[in-house]
Amino acid sequence: MIYFILCICACRKQKNPEIEGSIVEPVMINNCQLPFKVGNYWIYQNFTNFDGVQTDLNEYDSCFVSKDTLINGKSYVKYEEINSGYPGNGHSYFRDSLHYQVDSHGNISCSFEDFTTIFSKRFELDTMVNPIDTVFRGVLKMIEKDQPISVPAGNFITSDAAFSYIIWPTHVQSGTSNAKVQDTRYSKNIGLVYQSFPFSNYPNRRIGRQLIRYHIN
Repeated sequence: MIYFILCICACRKQKNPEIEGSIVEPVMINNCQLPFKVGNYWIYQNFTNFDGVQTDLNEYDSCFVSKDTLINGKSYVKYEEINSGYPGNGHSYFRDSLHYQVDSHGNISCSFEDFTTIFSKRFELDTMVNPIDTVFRGVLKMIEKDQPISVPAGNFITSDAAFSYIIWPTHVQSGTSNAKVQDTRYSKNIGLVYQSFPFSNYPNRRIGRQLIRYHIN
């Protein structure tokens, strides 16, 4: 029996999704409302949630903006992460484009203004079977605009960059819903506040992380 957690966390290593539709050439006007300044950092505590009961773990992630850089003539910041319990450290390059957070591959991960566009579509195939089978298909889209949330770092107004996906029946436990949602909640001028990821075979079990401390220049 397999169970997996599909993570699209911005500062974890990931496959590039397909970008749907046309995106206007970005212009750097600093109104994405996410704090892209060198020296900013965020500390997160990992947690599990089984049947509605959250258990905070003694595991912490540190994310920080380490430097500015140019990629293909455009300005980006380097966003780094030190992960507790994960081998190696991850990093990504971001910039703000109009009201979007965009990485160095052109992938959009957040907007506080666009709640209608599907930012990306993603699917995964099981190549270990013959014929090849689809594992899941999903889309990334902003939902739940300006919703309050409480985490150890305080109370925030957030919007959810949600990855909603459907798992094919052959890859989910019988009697379990195959519709899943990964929540990634951002707050204006603060950044990532909360993430929660489901297990495929356990409908009432999730893992995630929550903001416990941060510094914004």
